Amino acid sequence: MPRTPPGPQPSPSHRLDLRGCSSGWALLKLGQLSRGLSPGQRLEVLGSDAQMARDLPMVAASLGLRLLNLGGGRGEYRFRLIKQTHPGPGEAQASRPVSTTITDNPKEKTMSQLLEQVPETSHVVDARGSACPGPLLEAKKAIGAVKVGEVLEVISNDPGTKGDIPVWATKVGHEYLGHALGDGCERIFVRRKK
Repeated sequence: MPRTPPGPQPSPSHRLDLRGCSSGWALLKLGQLSRGLSPGQRLEVLGSDAQMARDLPMVAASLGLRLLNLGGGRGEYRFRLIKQTHPGPGEAQASRPVSTTITDNPKEKTMSQLLEQVPETSHVVDARGSACPGPLLEAKKAIGAVKVGEVLEVISNDPGTKGDIPVWATKVGHEYLGHALGDGCERIFVRRKK
């Protein structure tokens, strides 16, 4: 990943301070701001969420932003990005995962995929307001009502759910498809395989 080179850097035309924001909220705000940027405009993003720091480079690419450099330390991150004229090679397509990150947490040794386009679901579990392990228990109960090959959507605002559901799905033989950002929540998708 590029690091800040020595010497003066051009000033960004926009600054987005996301320190204290969760990864999902931060990436949503980045998406909103990037739509208003013109090609060549520079953006500086400040953050303090480690998951955001891992996801941002891949999400930025899908938004037509190129990472110029990365700085920070002591739990704070600074990304400098530039809006590209058109997508670069190897960037995500609309129906593919925007972000693919392997987490460092042993409990979450699974892929975290931020989806731009959500799959069609046959069953939805709204677990907002339910604390861990509530969303996982509700997903385990609901998967029985889903036919093989169909998709279960779990909506949760508990931060642990995004790590718990993929681990559980993989362990029991279902397919974790990824997650999407909702309004103050995560939408997690699992395809029943057996």
